[in-house]
Amino acid sequence: MNRIWIKRALLTIVVLVVLFGIAGAGLAPSWIKHKIEEEAGRELGRTVSVGAISISPYRLQVTIDNIAVKAADGGEFVSVGEIDAGLSWSTLVNWVPVVEHLSIKRPKFRFARLAAN
Repeated sequence: MNRIWIKRALLTIVVLVVLFGIAGAGLAPSWIKHKIEEEAGRELGRTVSVGAISISPYRLQVTIDNIAVKAADGGEFVSVGEIDAGLSWSTLVNWVPVVEHLSIKRPKFRFARLAAN
């Protein structure tokens, strides 16, 4: 009886780990991309676009490529070539994001003075 319980427990753990990988690498990036574009666009009142998001669920690593926020005139206001973030495993335990490292590559900002002071 104990052997059957142990086998079932191990099988359950393996299935959960595989599902975590599939959800993290396959399903989450497109959902997160959509949410960033929708929510940030609504909050900023501007068009926000995201090139690609890749997630390595077992390393808790997220890479976001080509984020751009359009200016009111349609030009580029802010853009970032790549954001790379690594989370701590305590993120999963505490349900609070704990960032171990963050790198931002190729940031660009465009500012314009529209009226005299």
